[in-house]
Amino acid sequence: MPTATQISMVPVVVDNEKCIADKGCRTCIDVCPL
Repeated sequence: MPTATQISMVPVVVDNEKCIADKGCRTCIDVCPL
């Protein structure tokens, strides 16, 4: 399923900034469903 990989990569970069400010890039990726 390559579609899921691409969709996940797009939001990860955008949430990267918000994630780091919130708790951590990794934490957001785990909590964020997208």
